[in-house]
Amino acid sequence: MREIAKEQDFHLDFINGIEDHVHLLVGLKSTDSIPNIVKNLKGITHIWVRDNELSETYFHWQDGYAAISVSPDRVPTVRGYIRKQEEHHKKETVETEWETFKSQATEAMGKASKRQQLGIHPIYR
Repeated sequence: MREIAKEQDFHLDFINGIEDHVHLLVGLKSTDSIPNIVKNLKGITHIWVRDNELSETYFHWQDGYAAISVSPDRVPTVRGYIRKQEEHHKKETVETEWETFKSQATEAMGKASKRQQLGIHPIYR
């Protein structure tokens, strides 16, 4: 995937995964499009896996993806999370983790909405 990133001219900062999913930390330029990056990565890697006979069964990516923005000060933490995928998913399934994440994001959005209603606008660095 690093080769693809170089060829497609985007910065792949960190990558790791397990059998059923992969995590990427990608540095984006203002001209980059997340859907295009995902489409190109999935398409090119699908062909590469097939052509190199790396899967005993038909290899395909799932239809969807998740993209989450990360503030610069959180990048080291995200790298650590990505680095420990195998260990992490021995404790928690992808499905459980995703449901927890969505719940936390919904709660955070509700709090942000309440702050906006009250006229409180935090500044993030």
